[in-house]
Amino acid sequence: MRTSHQAPPLVVGRSEAESNRVALRLIGELDLHTVGVLENELMRTRGQTPPSIIDLSELRFLDL
Repeated sequence: MRTSHQAPPLVVGRSEAESNRVALRLIGELDLHTVGVLENELMRTRGQTPPSIIDLSELRFLDL
């Protein structure tokens, strides 16, 4: 049996600028099955500074 390595349905890229601003880049698919990935990342940043940018340009699918 051959296994295939597929990319996860949603990847959240995070970057921080010098001004303590956070940018999140969503890559893949965002729906009810993957929203937990985004929620976890938002909770992680909650104690610091909220994201100043959420980039949706690399989403292939969005359904919430």
